[in-house]
Amino acid sequence: MTRSAAFFAAAAIALGHAIELRSGFYGPEPLAWLTLALALAAAGTAVPKTSRDWRGIVIPILLVGIAWQLATLLRASPGRYLETRDLTPFRIGIGLEALLVTAGAISITRVRALWFPILAAVHLALGTWLIHASPSPTIDVVTVTNEAWNALRHGANPYAITFADIYGTGSSFYAPGSIADGRVQFGYPYPPVTLLMVIPGFLFGDYRYALLAAIVGSGCLIAYARPSRVAQFAAVLFLTTPRVFFVLEQGWSEPVSLLLVCLAIFLMARRPGPAAWIAGLAIASKQYLVLGLPLLWRVLQRRVANPWKAMALALLPATIITAVFFAWGPRPFLDDLVFLQVREPFRGDALSYLVWIAETFKVRRPTALWTVGSLLVALAIVMKRGDDSAASVAGSLAFVTLATFAFGKKAFCNYYFLVIGLLCCAVAVSDIVANKRRNTNEPSIRPRP
Repeated sequence: MTRSAAFFAAAAIALGHAIELRSGFYGPEPLAWLTLALALAAAGTAVPKTSRDWRGIVIPILLVGIAWQLATLLRASPGRYLETRDLTPFRIGIGLEALLVTAGAISITRVRALWFPILAAVHLALGTWLIHASPSPTIDVVTVTNEAWNALRHGANPYAITFADIYGTGSSFYAPGSIADGRVQFGYPYPPVTLLMVIPGFLFGDYRYALLAAIVGSGCLIAYARPSRVAQFAAVLFLTTPRVFFVLEQGWSEPVSLLLVCLAIFLMARRPGPAAWIAGLAIASKQYLVLGLPLLWRVLQRRVANPWKAMALALLPATIITAVFFAWGPRPFLDDLVFLQVREPFRGDALSYLVWIAETFKVRRPTALWTVGSLLVALAIVMKRGDDSAASVAGSLAFVTLATFAFGKKAFCNYYFLVIGLLCCAVAVSDIVANKRRNTNEPSIRPRP
């Protein structure tokens, strides 16, 4: 177990607390915890490699974090738009999760192989309860996703639609000129891979069931990426991050992207063959995940004889899916996925250093150079310090996205939720390189001559 795992685990805990304090919105205390998380993630990325086994440090960090998070879940409301005040079923489920983690921690022989699968089932039940308890959250992501599905199933272009403005006159959520006759003048704002992956949820009456499956599925992939207690506790740390049910309630799409990334990391750790295709789909599932391209290139450059061909094949499925929707309507597709992101207003409630800069120096809209600069610095660090291992890919992507979001014009709970999942994934697979170095004193994977 590498020392990076200890830093990444602590970063996930700190970041989870940062978004729990105000549900991912700006505040001095959340910003302080975000700063701690960023520093820990940077340390995990840049710390020198060592053959020492840090398992005795990592497991206590994970268990303390899980205990803190479970206590938070017990006392806080899991959602914002709940139609019930009776949280007894939810709290019973969290209590059961606490008992299962305790059984896993003391390694009771009879439940050693069962405690995590049972915990995953309990989490699935809790998510189902949440969806029933909050059937109609007031957030435009739910509105536009439902409208996009209605358009798609009736043969219409989901990127050429408009949808109802649920916030009303005077809202600062949209750029000037985006509202006409009570409707928002753009369509589905996420890549087609994301829309296609939530379709199964609609078959059960609510696309958030697909998000719930993605969250639990990501947890299972993290838990079984390696046959170790560290991997299972890392998965529990992710599943119990305090705002996990809030992310589900709000219907944000990040769980889909996280599932694809976790699947790619899982395959890199166990069966590397198809990992690149899944990584390509993950990159195509969210605009900001284009940051993963340099990391994918680094892996292919070191592992295969012809990295250019391998990169083209890795991106082929995602390119085909994207091209179909682009050909359906190039202008609305580019408007929704590219130009909309440029037009969107600076959010003064985002959990970002740009908000602090704006308030401190009385700047109306801080320059985007802050975002670009932090991105490039973080990317330079990971390209210099990282390698082609699964742990390095997960940890590097976590650090780069975290640094970018922390200096972004819009950074909220859903953005940081994805980073938490990546950090936990990096912890789960971090013992692969350590074990191989301890046994061979050589890099885990050598580039072909």
